[in-house]
Amino acid sequence: MKKLRLMSLIVLVPIILGIVMLIIGSNTGNSAVAHAGSMVLSFGVPITMVILVAVGIVLMMTGKLNLSDVRAKSSDSQCDGDDEYEEEGEEEYDTAEYENHADETRDEDCDVEARDEEERDDKIDAPKSGAQREYEEIAEINSSRGYASKIREAQYMTRHAAENYRNTPQKGKVLGFLLFGFLITDFIMIIVFGMLGIFVGAIVCFCLFGGTILIAIAVTVIMQKISMRKRLTDEEIDNAIDGKVRLCTMSSSTSTGGERYTRITSVVYKVIVAANDREYTAYSKKFYEAGDTVKLVTRGNKRIATIVDPEELEDSDDEE
Repeated sequence: MKKLRLMSLIVLVPIILGIVMLIIGSNTGNSAVAHAGSMVLSFGVPITMVILVAVGIVLMMTGKLNLSDVRAKSSDSQCDGDDEYEEEGEEEYDTAEYENHADETRDEDCDVEARDEEERDDKIDAPKSGAQREYEEIAEINSSRGYASKIREAQYMTRHAAENYRNTPQKGKVLGFLLFGFLITDFIMIIVFGMLGIFVGAIVCFCLFGGTILIAIAVTVIMQKISMRKRLTDEEIDNAIDGKVRLCTMSSSTSTGGERYTRITSVVYKVIVAANDREYTAYSKKFYEAGDTVKLVTRGNKRIATIVDPEELEDSDDEE
């Protein structure tokens, strides 16, 4: 995060440069310099901001964005510097009694927060499985108060993005960066065309930008539906094979909440399974450890598969 904060200062470069050029151009009567300064402010600032956002996303994807210091500062600010206490209704309170009650309440909350931190530190020191770590993180997000839940959710998303990137083949990384570069370039062109008044070009770029994202979401949703479909034919059950989990990362999540908090209600995991000298992609709401052996039902000749509980296969055999 410190790198990102330092990089964010780069946005001051076009702002200062544009203002200086405007001042010089106005004082010297040089309209060309003044116009150039105006263009730097109009185009340079938003484009620089888009590039900084893109760099931040890349750092997050590659696991080089550390959010741990954000959590610490958030907890400190809630316990040490938050003196706000909202009054509800129109009842009159004794000022001293009210302030004492606010202080006691805040102290109790901070004591609970401190105990939670100590318990988390103790758990971190002990060895834990991937599934245990996964479900603990989700529980921490759903039990956190205020903005702490949003910060922990960001940490959770960042960890999965980094793990997914590390385990993606080189070809997949290249294609991913090409797609990401296309989206960022297209978004910048939307800004440029809009500021130049070329609305047809802006609309075309906007359609390409939105359409690409919608297609990517639709493909993911369809693959999840196919993989998680539990209606199995007799032929599929008979051809079920054993596979070994190579990787399990988050594919999508569903959450509720508001501006101040978030609660994760459901997570779908993308599971890469090696079987018969091939790799299959399956989706499941259960987290699997790398190395786990699972029963796999393949879907046609495609590399999409369904992970089936052995008990479900036994129940199918009993029904026959």
